[in-house]
Amino acid sequence: MKIFALTTFIICLVCVLSLSTESFESNETQKDFQKTCKDIKFGKNKLTGSCKNKKGKFVKASLDLNTCIMNKLGVLTHGGKDFGKSSKNCKANKAGTTLTCKCKKGKVYLNSSIKLDTIISNNDGKLQCDAIATKANKKAKGKAKAKAKGKGKAGKKKF
Repeated sequence: MKIFALTTFIICLVCVLSLSTESFESNETQKDFQKTCKDIKFGKNKLTGSCKNKKGKFVKASLDLNTCIMNKLGVLTHGGKDFGKSSKNCKANKAGTTLTCKCKKGKVYLNSSIKLDTIISNNDGKLQCDAIATKANKKAKGKAKAKAKGKGKAGKKKF
């Protein structure tokens, strides 16, 4: 029994040690796109550059920020769309990690910034917006699961 456990341990250790550091790097730094991407530029509401894929090669990448950022009452916010329709003078810092715009709120424009490195990931050489879990999304998913299990409020009689 001890020999079997020791053999299993050694096999597992060899497997772990045989993993390349590149696979660790791509998993660890995926969330911080600026660590695995270079030549990041911002223009026409798009972020472009070259990002490392799982093989360690840099490939062209781009992301239309209108697909994941919105202007909510003069504030750039993650989880919406089409910020470009109600924002102007948008610029990214040199590293491409922060976006700053003048965002429309009623009849005025307010300065607003959003940290892109907290909402954008490099996924195998492709820039992508990270999903967010809002209370409304969680509540809707919970209701859908309950309804699917037959535990929804629909069909219950009130007396």
